Amino acid sequence: MAKARNKKMIEPSHPPVQTGPYLAAALIAEKILREPDAATIVRVIDKIGISPETVKDIKDDMLGLPLTILLSFRSGGYIGKSELVLVQVGPSGNSMPCGLANLSFESTIDTKYMMSQVVLKWEYEGDYSFDVFLDHKLVSRIPLQIEFPRLSLAKHETGRS
Repeated sequence: MAKARNKKMIEPSHPPVQTGPYLAAALIAEKILREPDAATIVRVIDKIGISPETVKDIKDDMLGLPLTILLSFRSGGYIGKSELVLVQVGPSGNSMPCGLANLSFESTIDTKYMMSQVVLKWEYEGDYSFDVFLDHKLVSRIPLQIEFPRLSLAKHETGRS
């Protein structure tokens, strides 16, 4: 019969407990229905095709898209105020602030939503993103690919899709 070894239990080390606020959601959607205590998200988007004709009609390099950004934060034990900054980054790497909100968490289980229409500082077709900063810390990046739809040769030659 084998002897039972006397093993010491090793306690896992845990990082210090931090309080929130914590990011609950960061996305771009076709439509967001705001309800008193929730939001209903319709079709999450990470790529969109626009026509070159649309680009020709851009005024002041700003392109409004029929899309909405949703950001949601949970207080996670935090009570206080936080500053939210949304920064657009274009395909060239150039960035510009495009949204600012002051969030006030009044209880330890509070949820805050911010919704905004997507308006791009137009550069060119490519990969855009929206960087989400809370109290000067990057908490998320929302990608959005903009492309010009390409007509396939087969569709063009036959006239069928």
